[in-house]
Amino acid sequence: MSVYLKNLSLERITNIIFCLFPLSFILGSLIIHLNLYLFLILSVIYIKKKNYKFNLSYTSNILICFFLFIIISSLINIESIKYDFFLRSILLFRFAILYLVLEVLLINNKINLKNFFISSLVCSSFVSFDIIFQYIFGHDLFGYGPDAGGRLTAVFGEEAIAGSYIQKFSLLSFFGLLFLFNKKNYKGPVLFSILVLNLVAVFFVNNKISLISLLLSLILLFLFDKRFRLLIILSIITFI
Repeated sequence: MSVYLKNLSLERITNIIFCLFPLSFILGSLIIHLNLYLFLILSVIYIKKKNYKFNLSYTSNILICFFLFIIISSLINIESIKYDFFLRSILLFRFAILYLVLEVLLINNKINLKNFFISSLVCSSFVSFDIIFQYIFGHDLFGYGPDAGGRLTAVFGEEAIAGSYIQKFSLLSFFGLLFLFNKKNYKGPVLFSILVLNLVAVFFVNNKISLISLLLSLILLFLFDKRFRLLIILSIITFI
């Protein structure tokens, strides 16, 4: 164990933290923020150590200007919006830094997207299964029932975000399936099962926006990638 820890490079640790993002959304907002700030700090240290240059492209400059505009607007109206909102506007700049950091790491091929997609696959599939389990038995795998409004929330407790979580990470899990089952005969059946699982779970959550968004995403995927058109059609028909 000690040998393994010694062999953990800064690049590996940064990638591990990056792959934990899907899990951190399940564990709550505190873990999300800790994971995000830790990733940003380690990434900046790694980029500086490797002497990589930030690519201030047209898109990057627009993004930076957008967040600076929010900060300046908040500063001008600080008396009316109060100091806590001004502080929040400053903290929003972390998303601009996140974009810049990810861009540098991706350009230099230092982010392991394969593991991130697989992590998204595992987490979104677990949440989908937990939702269906809660629908059938009245409680999820951890014994949590629906929230006060009767909505299925699974591992998220009182937060009714299961539908949006599945909708966002299910598409990433699609790429995880392609990596995990690359050139294997059972890739099709597994992909079909995961798509149906996600669709049914979002339907049980009763979040119309998430369901429509997921269906529209599958339709776009159907239009742009002809290899999986039959699977997407079959999964949608089975769901209906």
